[in-house]
Amino acid sequence: MSAGAAISIASAASIPAGSVVGGIVDRVGAQRVLQVANLAQGVGFAAYLVVDSFTGVLLSTVLVSVGRTAFWGSFGATVAVISRPGERGLWFGFLGALRNVGFALGGLVSGLAISIGTETAYAAIVVANAVSYALAYLLLRAVPNTVVHSTYDAGERREGWGVVLRDRRYGLLVLTQAAFSMSMMALNFAMPIYATETLGLPGWVAGALFTINTVMVGCGQGLLVRSLTGRVRNRVLLVANLAFAASYVVLLGATRASVVAATLLVLGGVAIYSPGEMLGGPVLADTGASSPDLV
Repeated sequence: MSAGAAISIASAASIPAGSVVGGIVDRVGAQRVLQVANLAQGVGFAAYLVVDSFTGVLLSTVLVSVGRTAFWGSFGATVAVISRPGERGLWFGFLGALRNVGFALGGLVSGLAISIGTETAYAAIVVANAVSYALAYLLLRAVPNTVVHSTYDAGERREGWGVVLRDRRYGLLVLTQAAFSMSMMALNFAMPIYATETLGLPGWVAGALFTINTVMVGCGQGLLVRSLTGRVRNRVLLVANLAFAASYVVLLGATRASVVAATLLVLGGVAIYSPGEMLGGPVLADTGASSPDLV
């Protein structure tokens, strides 16, 4: 209960951080913010080894959550700066696939630690996380930090949220990104619960959902993104959302099927869902890093 409360509070505390990270990136550079983000998460995980009170756990979790928010707020900008304009989509696709491989390996190792169930096993997971962030911090020192200066003259420059909110094309991009993010969360939360609680399928089905998605994204995203060269981005996003919608229809069809048929439909649904993730993620990341006018 205490751990859940700490995570909930920390998640709420990290929400305001997201609204200021972009401005900090513009002023000091994405690489520096990314460095601080990795350092904060590494320190937060290392602190888990020594804290023994709710307040200590809460502060450590807040540090990790804010660091994670800063990471995602600067990660895309860092990739955009160090990659060539014509290759950004490829890099976002490759890094997305690599991230899914990391999720798979992390899930396997975490499952092993839970199976062992000792304090030493749990501590090893915490140490591994802290070390990974320290390693990322050191590796990123070789990445150049670039501050992108505005092209506006001093008298013409307009800053603040007002100019962002008045940009209709950017607003459309934000709405598209929000819809995509909601579909991405479906795999983590809605689909496993739907399969096990609503349909009453065996617990292994929930794990199989992640396995199918991880294998498809890890092995196929790079090839799929490379094949999209020259494609119109809004059409690619349309296909991605159609894949999401089709997967939900298939999942809905499992409600009146037998256990065997429902299992096949659920697994087939995630197989249809995964290309939507592979198509939408890199295109949206590349578009956000370039210009909403390119949609």
